[in-house]
Parts: sequence; structure tokens; C-alpha cells
Amino acid sequence: MGLTVLILLSLSGQITDWSTGETLCLMWLGFVPAVLGGGLFTLVRKLKRNDETLAGENILSALTALSPFVLLVAVILQNPQAKLISPHWIMGAVLAMGALNALAARIYKNATFLPAALAGATLVQAVFPFTLQTAYPLAGWSVGIFALFFAFPFVFKKHFWQSKAAWAAASLSGVATCTAVYLYLHYVVKNFHWGLLPAAFLLVYLPVVKTLWTQRQTDERAITPLAFAAGAALAFFTAIFPLEMGGKWLTLAWALEGCALVWLNTRVPYKGLTGTGYGLLAVAFLRLLFPDLAPIPAARVWNWYLGVYSICAAGALLAARWWPEQPSRFWKNSLAAMGGIILFWLLNIEIAHWFADGRLSFEFTGRLAEALAYTLGWALFGGACIALGLSGGKNALSKAGAGVITLALIKFFLSDIWQLEALYRIIGLFALAIILIGASFYYQRKRKI
Repeated sequence: MGLTVLILLSLSGQITDWSTGETLCLMWLGFVPAVLGGGLFTLVRKLKRNDETLAGENILSALTALSPFVLLVAVILQNPQAKLISPHWIMGAVLAMGALNALAARIYKNATFLPAALAGATLVQAVFPFTLQTAYPLAGWSVGIFALFFAFPFVFKKHFWQSKAAWAAASLSGVATCTAVYLYLHYVVKNFHWGLLPAAFLLVYLPVVKTLWTQRQTDERAITPLAFAAGAALAFFTAIFPLEMGGKWLTLAWALEGCALVWLNTRVPYKGLTGTGYGLLAVAFLRLLFPDLAPIPAARVWNWYLGVYSICAAGALLAARWWPEQPSRFWKNSLAAMGGIILFWLLNIEIAHWFADGRLSFEFTGRLAEALAYTLGWALFGGACIALGLSGGKNALSKAGAGVITLALIKFFLSDIWQLEALYRIIGLFALAIILIGASFYYQRKRKI
């Protein structure tokens, strides 16, 4: 009740112009419910002669761990002179709060304090205003907060080595700190290779992943900390690409990483790998559908269009091949569809580039030669899909190929044929008929087999 009153007073603006002593006093008052709640649960445990976590204890632990940080956020938001508050006082208080919550987690043998305290520390960093003069001190304190949460499972290995909450805080603290340090330093430092920042955190987590991987061979309980540590390492590895690369190279990097994660799932079965891999491939797919096609390469066909699109398509198709059959084939089929759509889009880009005169544009019904090139390209692409679908027993691929050929036919009869002279119209119809007869003959032959 006292805590609620303090929060309401702070938010209502009745308490303003805080001095440093008043601010710290208010923050320490936030620990009163934590001490009382923890002591109450300890007493109940002793009366019940039970050392296990009691019902409702996790919720109260999280709320009491978060409460002093909420008070501090309220003070920062209501203080018009927040920019004049020393970052050392604020971040020092945050670090002290985190340390006290870590101590409470050890005393009460309940690691739920830690993720809540990490969330509170992150919230304070998000709302605290910073300037050119305070960016470096804030970055340094952030690293100290990260060290506190990261070291906790190692310091209290006997009690918390298999704790989900402890490893969640240890892993997420790295991601939060990396983000905070980037935002602080990016404000004051220019022309820096920012990919080195997540790479540095990656080097911290990789030995942990290696240790846990070795331990997993003899102790299956290590799978939980391994999942959290590996997830953080993967987040840092993925973050390197957007900070160091851009445009087509970023798309290519994410597509290859997504394919590699799906392959890794064949060696280490874990749903998180396939889910992350699919997400990266989906992002790469969307970036390829709405690309920045500049600069236009000088070379025809053999250019960066062919390299980036074909490699990304190969990544999606390989991921579809390695994707687990169970429990559903939807995701597997959607990856294959992504690969096919990327290749079809590449075909259209290469045709547009072949006829480009200084700028890239798609003239599907404009210039006769370009329009016919699209029609012929679509027909050949559809025929290739039918052939591959029949030879590999992929009925969906055959149907997709038939759909592409149908699209080419509609375009030919509604647009292209009316731009041709009589002789060329006959030749065009004859060539299209040969393609259709060949596709039909091959289709019937495979169906009989």
C-alpha cells in the first residue's frame, strides 16, 4: 500500500524537484515489500518444512523485484531536470538494485527475481535521457549490469545451473546491454565498424555454448541453459550483418544463415533453429520481392542479379529439402514456393535488364521484342517446372508450372499476337504450339509411368 501511494504521488506530480538524497530514499523504500514478502515466504516454508517454491511466490518475487525500478522510472519521468541527474547516481543505484535482487534470489533460492530485475534495469536505461557527456559513463555502467546477470549462474552454479530464470536473465542481459551500448555510442561515435560490438558479445557467449554442449553429452539437464546461451549467441551473430552490411549483401547473408540453421536442425533437433531459420529466409524473400535494383550492372546475365537471387533461391530450396516432414508439410512447401518465386522474379529481372536503356523497367506489353521475351521466358519456365515436378513426383510443382504456362498463353493471345504481322503471328503460334505439344507429351508419358 505504501509503495502504491508513492507511485501515485510521483505520477501525479505532487513530488517534484527531487534531490539526490530524496531520490535514493524513495528507491530504497521500494525494497521494503521485497524484504517483507521474502521474509514471509521464508517463514511459511519453515512452518511447512518445505524448501520448494510456493504457489504465488514467483509472481510476488517478480513484482517486488520490479517495484524499485518502477519508482526510479517515475522519478526520472516527473523530474524536469532529469538531464542534470548524474548518470553515476542513477546507474549505480540500478546496479545496486540488481545486486540486491541477485542476493534475494540466492537467499530465497528463487531465480524469478532476476528476469524481473533485468526488465526493470532495461526500462530505466530506456527512459533515462543522455547527452554527449553522459553516453560513455552510461555505456560503462551498462556493461557492469550485464556482468552481474551474466555471472550469476556461474557464481551460484550449485543452485542455479539448471534454472531457466537464471539463464534467461544471463542471456537476455547480453542482448539488452549490446543494444544499449550501441545506442549510447552511436550517438557520439561516427564512422565505426559497429558489427564489432555484437561480435565482442558473441566471443563472450561462444565458450559458454561450447562448455554446455560438452556437458550435454552426459547431462540432459544442460539442454535448458544451452538453449538460452545459444539463442543469445545466434542473436549476436545475426546482428553483425545489418550493422556491417546493407542492401543485397545483407539479404544474401540472412538467406544463407537461415539455410544453415535449418540444416543444423538435422544435427541438433530443436524447433527454435527451424523457426529462426524460416524467419530469416522469409525476411530475405521479402527483401528480394521489393528490392533496390540499382546500380544497374553493365554485364548482361552474368551480374549481381544472377548471383544474389540464385544463391538465395538455392538457400530456400535446400532449406525446404532439409525441413522436417512432421508435423506439417506447410512450412516445407512454403519454403519451396519461396525458392520458385525468387527464380521466376530473377527471370523477369534479367529480361528487363537485357532490354534496359539506361534505366530498369518492366514493359510486359510495350515493346514487341521485350513483350515476346517475357512470354517465351514464362512458357519455358513453366515447362521446366512441369518436367521437374513429374520427374521428382512433385505434383504441386507441376501444377505451378501449368499455371505459369497458362499465364503465358493468356498474355500471348490477349496482347502479343495483335502486335505481330501476319507471317510472324503464324510463326509465333507455331513455336508456342511446339512448346505446348512437347510439355503435353512429356506430361502424359510420366503419368503413365
